[in-house]
Amino acid sequence: MVTNWERLKRRVRDEFVQPYPIEGASPDQRRNMRWLWWDSLFACISVAFYGDFVNLFLLQLGAKDFQIGLISSATSAAMLLGPLVGTWLVERTRKRKLWVMLGSAWGFRIIFFILAGLPFILNGAPMVTIFIVLYSLQSFATSLGMPAWNSLLGDIVPLSLRGRFLGATLTLSFIARLGVVPLAGIIVQSLGSVGGYQMVWLLAGLTGMVATYFYGRIKEPTSLEVESHGIRDALLGSFTVLGRDRRFFYFCLVSFVWNFGIMLAGPYFNVHQVQTLGFSVTTITYILTIAAVVAAILVRFAGGLVDRYGPVKLMLVSMAMIPIIPLMWLAGRTPVHIGIIQCLAEFAWSGSRVAATPLLLLLSPVEQRSRYFAAYNTMVSLALVLGPLPAGWIYSNYGFSINLVVSAAGRGLAAILFGVLVWRGGLGQLGAQPVTKPDAVEPDAVAEL
Repeated sequence: MVTNWERLKRRVRDEFVQPYPIEGASPDQRRNMRWLWWDSLFACISVAFYGDFVNLFLLQLGAKDFQIGLISSATSAAMLLGPLVGTWLVERTRKRKLWVMLGSAWGFRIIFFILAGLPFILNGAPMVTIFIVLYSLQSFATSLGMPAWNSLLGDIVPLSLRGRFLGATLTLSFIARLGVVPLAGIIVQSLGSVGGYQMVWLLAGLTGMVATYFYGRIKEPTSLEVESHGIRDALLGSFTVLGRDRRFFYFCLVSFVWNFGIMLAGPYFNVHQVQTLGFSVTTITYILTIAAVVAAILVRFAGGLVDRYGPVKLMLVSMAMIPIIPLMWLAGRTPVHIGIIQCLAEFAWSGSRVAATPLLLLLSPVEQRSRYFAAYNTMVSLALVLGPLPAGWIYSNYGFSINLVVSAAGRGLAAILFGVLVWRGGLGQLGAQPVTKPDAVEPDAVAEL
């Protein structure tokens, strides 16, 4: 008789042997999923080294409150143009992996080495300005490759596996944070001041290059993307899909309101913890680490729910809970309070994180995926550009509490609009996909990991 303990050990062993689903995938898809998996691992490590420390670094350099908001707007402004140019390149060349490699891979990660060396020649206000410019260029490089990355993802990962595969990669990202964020915090504290951040940028660049190597091993399937007739056609084509596809237009409009509401408080959470609550970088690191443990478990579970019930339902439930989180921050005073709130936030966000990309893939026809993703990313980036501007003014004049209230209101409005869209049948046909019974792990599949 198999005991519960033996079942648990077998489950843990299987997770290490085959950490993402492969049933129903062709041999080529399995090989490409393997390289995408390893790319995701090292990309997550790279992001974990720098993602939570950008605003803290700017504070260390003496940046003003409006400059904290400015970097969010500047990076988002760079992301407005990137997807449109990326779509034109995909449709002009009928290649996708190339532009992911040149854009979000090489273009994004090389700048880290420049950032690591920049403090040797600059400091003070000029350093803050140049850092914002370079970080904005990173955003442009990343967004340039995103339409191609999403289009290729749709070909690599079968429809019935997307929720679980993306949930597994998100789990991987949070596991990476568990080890890397504390390490980055220790490096910053040990080396002190700007020097610690320089080392963090360097490590982010090195691990990012490893991710680029693995992505380069992907064998690109033949692209079915439509061919554009010049850059004007490609740029306008990304907007004409909004006029032709009413369902997609309404979804993008909801996403604009949603992200605008998020950015009314988003840039200032870590700043609030440092300036108002008096937390150290180490304390913030501990809180983020605990939240990452919770998130790693939840997104894996959410991936299965997306494949079983569909991305629409998961997105709806998640969006209903998220507006409550900013209001909970109003009561946060101690690290324990903030830690609990962060864990609850991870619970609320888990469904949205996993469901977003599968939902967009279902909304976009295969021959125009790049155009649809470019249009969506442009709408989101516009919200990310505009949101930090009033956020900085509110933070400087009225304090973070008002940021939290207006952010909750914006998120709540978007959740209501999304609910109306679903209720009126705008997304009703995008239901759950059948989940096939998992196959036994084949020997050659194990060897691919």
